[in-house]
Amino acid sequence: MQIHSAILAGGKNSRYDGMNKAFILVEGKRIIDRNIKVLKSLFPQISIVTNQADQFIDYADYPMSSDYFKEIGPLAGIHSALKNTTADAVFISSCDMPFLNSDIIKPLIEASNQNKFQAIIPRWNKNIEPLHAIYHRDLFPILDKYIRNNENRSVRVFLKTIECVYIDFSEAKLGNAFTNINRPRDLEVLFSRRLRR
Repeated sequence: MQIHSAILAGGKNSRYDGMNKAFILVEGKRIIDRNIKVLKSLFPQISIVTNQADQFIDYADYPMSSDYFKEIGPLAGIHSALKNTTADAVFISSCDMPFLNSDIIKPLIEASNQNKFQAIIPRWNKNIEPLHAIYHRDLFPILDKYIRNNENRSVRVFLKTIECVYIDFSEAKLGNAFTNINRPRDLEVLFSRRLRR
């Protein structure tokens, strides 16, 4: 099975003073650059889903697409990634997660080769992370119909309507892999914790 990767970078970023969160510096590097480095080691192609392509001039080597459905959140980003891929499936990640870890992504890839699925979602305790997950291209028409016919565009609500494979992780193994930066305060808290360790 061929799997490509897509970075969702199309949010409003209203909680980060309008700055695109993909460009936040973490330990001296943009989040998007940190993520591309990890994803390149795992996937033959990385694309960027953004409604602000003019901000990504430095990333012109990567295929880009924008949301067909505007203003509905990350479900539109997943829709765009699936609509525009030529692969069997797409690993979706959010641009505000600075600590992507190949050791967490690899079990999802392995599961994609062993299971029939529409989505492969990481899970720990009773929590899931749908923006660090693999979605099959065959899901596209189902997702398209769902968005057109439902007012609730929550990714988590949509996942309840499809065939998901859940891969369980311990919190110890996950570490910071699912940490996301939504506001400047999140970055301050993250690094104050790291300094105390």
